[in-house]
Amino acid sequence: MMGFIAVPVALPTIAAEFGVGLTTIQWVVTAFLVVSAATMLPLGAAGDILGRLKILMAGFALLIAGLAAVAVAPGIPGLVFARVLQGLGASMLMVSGPAIATSALPEGERGRALGIVNLGGFLATGLGPILGGFLTQHMGWQWIFYMNIPPAVIGLVLALQLRGVVPNGTRRRFDYKGAVLLAVALSAIVVGIGHGQEEKWEAAHTAEHILPMALLALVSLGLFIYVEKKAAQPLLPLGLFKNRTFATTNICNGILHMAMLNVSILIPFYLQGVLGIPAARMGLLYAPMSLTLGLMAIPSGWLYDRFGSKKLCSGAMAAGMLVLFSYMSLDPGSGYGGVLPRMIGAGVTLGLFVTPNVSAIFGSAPREYLGVASGTEQTTRQFGHAMGAVVSAAISGRYMAGADTIGSQTFMPAFYETAFVSALLMGAGVFLALLRQEKTLFKRA
Repeated sequence: MMGFIAVPVALPTIAAEFGVGLTTIQWVVTAFLVVSAATMLPLGAAGDILGRLKILMAGFALLIAGLAAVAVAPGIPGLVFARVLQGLGASMLMVSGPAIATSALPEGERGRALGIVNLGGFLATGLGPILGGFLTQHMGWQWIFYMNIPPAVIGLVLALQLRGVVPNGTRRRFDYKGAVLLAVALSAIVVGIGHGQEEKWEAAHTAEHILPMALLALVSLGLFIYVEKKAAQPLLPLGLFKNRTFATTNICNGILHMAMLNVSILIPFYLQGVLGIPAARMGLLYAPMSLTLGLMAIPSGWLYDRFGSKKLCSGAMAAGMLVLFSYMSLDPGSGYGGVLPRMIGAGVTLGLFVTPNVSAIFGSAPREYLGVASGTEQTTRQFGHAMGAVVSAAISGRYMAGADTIGSQTFMPAFYETAFVSALLMGAGVFLALLRQEKTLFKRA
């Protein structure tokens, strides 16, 4: 988690070293997100069947391999491949960890338990950019990845100690057809849009490459729905979405993470390219957001256990909408004083939203489908992140086409439009959050 959060801080440095532009370098982020989004639901279901601990241990092993692969990456293609391995390993960790924690505790303690689980990720949100900025400036951007190898090794060793403690999976057939179709559909959507924006949606290129990807995504998604309705033991029981809480919490999850990443992926370029802040000092600006997230992680879980998620999540998204609108008032002279309160506001938004929303997703699914619930939560989160990266690149590409360097005249209009679009998305999420019902019954499709 720390490595993923730290990577955006290093993007300007990596882009300069390899001599590529903003739209190309963002594939270092997008590759990780595409793989994660495409595999989380199948891996969540595999954990329910094979055992969540097995998926957890395999995830640590793949993550270690992907982190080490950065050492031999000769260019952007090699770096993107390493990020693919990291994305697959991280996907395994992110679906199995919350499901293991949820299955081990009674319903009344779910919020606090997931708050503790999320606390580690929240701390990484702040520590990652700080360490990433320092390492990028003083030791080289590669150390952002290397620094995660020892914690991953420790995690694997600790996971091995849980053998015999975490229960094995349940006996049911794995839906291979559904897994492949869903992975193809999600990948085609993100890759198609990303490839289109990288080529500025040129007509001939769009007709030759993007339309086939769109067709592949539509056909795969249609076949996935057909297969799931017919399957005796589907990868994703579509009846879960008849539960209004399960449906709206997952949609809100994708919207919030898409809207926040739309802006956050451009912030390092604003800080370094417009304000001229060096990488090491730039990372320090993320510390207040991390502190806010950490302080709110467990209390927000306790509030969910007491009050539910509707008011908490709708309020968080309303706060996030205001924060995103406020980015439109930044300018080349804003400095630390302009950025700092907005980073704290982002921390408040995420801290209030994540634990209650995740708890509501798990609370609206049967216990035998906790891995699937974890998979859908992480899939919508990562798909939102992937679309956020693509949308921010598409907007910035329109304003910065042909620009050799990032300057305020070309960058700030792109930044403002990205913030505006993200705020509108967050506003739609407020209304969706108010539609959820905390106690609805699950019915199988």
